[in-house]
Formats: sequence, C-alpha cells, structure tokens
Amino acid sequence: MVATLLFVVLILFAGLWPFDPWPENRVMPLDGGKGLHFAGEGLVLSEGREAETIRSLFQDRAITMELWVKPTGDVPGAVSGILAFYDSRNGKSFFVGQWRSHLLVRTQTSHPARANRNYREIGLRDGLNTEDTSFITITSDMAGTRIYGEGVLVRAYSNYNVFPESATFEQVLVGNTPAGKQGWTGDFFGLGLYRRSLTSEEVLESCTRWKDGTRSSLSLPGTVAMYCFQEPARRFVRNCAAENLHLLIPERFVPPRKIMLSRSREHLMHGWSSLQDVLINIAGFVPLGFLLCAFLRTNYTWNSISACLITVAAAAFLSLSVEFLQAWFPSRDSSLADLAFNTLGGVLGGVAALLLPGRKITSL
Repeated sequence: MVATLLFVVLILFAGLWPFDPWPENRVMPLDGGKGLHFAGEGLVLSEGREAETIRSLFQDRAITMELWVKPTGDVPGAVSGILAFYDSRNGKSFFVGQWRSHLLVRTQTSHPARANRNYREIGLRDGLNTEDTSFITITSDMAGTRIYGEGVLVRAYSNYNVFPESATFEQVLVGNTPAGKQGWTGDFFGLGLYRRSLTSEEVLESCTRWKDGTRSSLSLPGTVAMYCFQEPARRFVRNCAAENLHLLIPERFVPPRKIMLSRSREHLMHGWSSLQDVLINIAGFVPLGFLLCAFLRTNYTWNSISACLITVAAAAFLSLSVEFLQAWFPSRDSSLADLAFNTLGGVLGGVAALLLPGRKITSL
C-alpha cells in the first residue's frame, strides 16, 4: 500500500509541477519606454468593467486592427497569439497570431473548413519579419478581409469575416490567447483599433503617421483605441484616442479563460514529441494500476474482475483530479486525451496484476 501511495504522490507532483497557479506576468517596458516586451507567459488585457462598451463597438461585424510589432524569434510548431478578442459568455474568440514567420488570423467556429478543428483560418506567408519591425493592418467586414503590410495591400479574402458566428466580444487581450496557452514573444510598439474597415488610402496614411511619430494628430472616423505602450512605470496602457478602454498590465499571469478537458487534437500532431507524451501518460499510470490491483487482490475478498474495475476507476479519478487542477495552472494543459491515456495505463497495470499468479502477487 505504501508503494501505491508513493506513486500517487509522484503522479500529483509530475502533473502539477511547477506548482504556481499565479506566475509572474512576463510583460515589461522596453528601454526608453517606447514599447512593451512580451516574454511568452504574459498578457495585457482590457478591464472587466469595459465589457459592455466593447460589446457595443463591433455590432456591425466590421473592424480594423493595426499592429506595429517585432517578433524576437519563432518557435517551430507553435502558434502564438499577438492580439485576441474574447467573449466569456460563449467561449468564442478570434486572434491574430504568429506561426514561425507567418501571420495568421484564427477564428473559432461551429463550421470549420477542415474536420477535427473548431476554427477557420487565413494568413500571410512570411508576413512577420523576425529581423525588423513589421506594421500589419487587417481590415474585415461582411465583404471580406484584407491584410496590409507597411500600408500596402498584400492579401485579400473575399466573403471572409474574422468574427465568429453570432458572437460579440467583451475583452481585448494583447500578447496571448484567452486561455493563456499561446504566449507570444516579441516587442509591441503600437496598436490601433477601429470599428470599421479603413480604406486603402487611410491605411497607408495611418501607417506613415505611426512610423514618423505623428499618428496622434491624425483623426480617423471610427477610431476605438490607440495604444502607444509608453507608460513604463504604470500597470496600465493608456488609450490615446479616448478616456476609456485602457489596458491593464497585471502583476500576475492569470488568463481569463479556463479550459477543462480540452478536446483539441493539435497536441497529438507533433510527431515524435506527441508520441513521447502519449507514452509517458500511459507508462506513468501502469505501476499505479499494477500495485493497486495487486493490493486489492491480496488484501480483500473481491474477485479479479472487481479488483480490476476498482483499479481502473481509481486511476480515472486520480487523472481527472489532476486534469481539473491543471486547468487552473497557466503552465499546464487540461486534456481529455491525457485522461484517456492515463486511464489506459491504469487498465494495463491492472491487467498485468491479474495475469500474475496469486503466489507471486503475495510475495511482492
């Protein structure tokens, strides 16, 4: 029994490490106060009291986003969120992100273009320069979505709108996605938001004004917010275009969305690293299943099938407990697949205990 309890402790230790549900928010001012640096596990977000205001801004499902950024590198195989919009009432969101040197816009949807995905996606190949700054403008309305680089149109998607079906938004996030699992690494110099699609002429003029430092003197209809990220000593980012919709820089990294038992299969599509994770999840519960089933067989009057069923239930309960707690740890992922593979490990361990003769079980 001692060995069984030891394995339970080891599983809890491995599943919850590094035991920090409120890590430091890794967002810091750049030297000279001319921007913010995001170091992966961090975010900047709008205040909760601004939710109704934000919902009312994009009722027409039209938006323009200006992002003046410099990625500090790319992480092979990982998609990171640069700018996100989130609605906690239905869990829907869309975000502008980075994959390697490519720009992407990903929208949660009930009608995905490909099977086994809950999102649709557009993007721009090599749209982000990891060696220099990039000024990206994205305009979207019911007619389509257009992507501009340095004020020049480079890609257009007709009849494509970035907003999810029947969704409005209540929160703006910078440097991550709502669940906090796709942190971005890079420098942010400016962010502009508008409640309409800017024209090509307005896009170019605004880009030029951002670059030469005179953007605040340009008045464009439909401006929602302009963030210059130049408040290094404060815990918020001021909206230079209005007296509301300021952004907070929390001291602790606490993402607004908690995902319990994610059904996403993306983490199973990374080749050898995914296979390693699967094997670890199974192997970690095999000793527990074996020891618990053996203990039940030798110390109680239950038959072999009952002992095995109790073992499987115990393994599933332990795994479910770990997955529940992991939903509150930003550095961990709560996954339905992990629960399934952990339980499978308990099954295999229990079956192995049943296959051993009773005398050998007793001698263990």
